[in-house]
Amino acid sequence: MPNKKLDLLQLDNPPKWITQENIDYLKKPDFQMIVRFFVISTPDKETCARGKEISEYGYEEDKLFDDLIGEIPYLKKGNLEISDLKSIELFDFPPSVPEEKICFTTNTDKPVTSLFIHIRNSLAHGRFNFGGSKKMPYLIMEDMNKPGNCNARMILKFATLKSWIKKMEG
Repeated sequence: MPNKKLDLLQLDNPPKWITQENIDYLKKPDFQMIVRFFVISTPDKETCARGKEISEYGYEEDKLFDDLIGEIPYLKKGNLEISDLKSIELFDFPPSVPEEKICFTTNTDKPVTSLFIHIRNSLAHGRFNFGGSKKMPYLIMEDMNKPGNCNARMILKFATLKSWIKKMEG
């Protein structure tokens, strides 16, 4: 069973963890900045008509990935399995402890682009919720591929996402 791909078609759609409780965050300037960058200007010309490639920002993918991620626990693979989500404590979603974590599928040549596209998809398809406090809000996100399998789950602070935007936009 541990090698079986996670099939989320059997879960509620939308999942029960996506609630309307924190809907006021949608109106906040910080969240609007995050949406503008990751949805409207996703750094990938194939995904976004307004996007630029990572190299056009003056960065190399691998070096930028390590710089952006820093100390955040992550797992990136070609395909995610249940054991992958369990190993990074993202299987029972959302977790009760709001620690930043990332688990996602990636194109090995474009880890930053892959990560940003997963963030974009999560936001664009409404597969996110808010957590944390007013002083330290965070986003709980997941992305699904067309067959309905989970291909990304993330918990990231608003501050982290904003710092990534600042780095990219200089």
